[in-house]
Amino acid sequence: MKPTIDSMISHTMLNIDQLLLIGVHNSDDNIKKVYGGEHGLLILIQGYFELYKELQKCKENEEK
Repeated sequence: MKPTIDSMISHTMLNIDQLLLIGVHNSDDNIKKVYGGEHGLLILIQGYFELYKELQKCKENEEK
């Protein structure tokens, strides 16, 4: 089954939410170990946000 733009947007937002929760609830040592520190985690979140914006553009183009 091919994913839809809406499902991809939804999954992207869930990933962003999960990463934000990780940033709030995990220790600095754990974040450093897994993501290379807060900066690494932030870069990952920003990447997902850029993906979200691109998916929104695709959705808008499909609706035209």
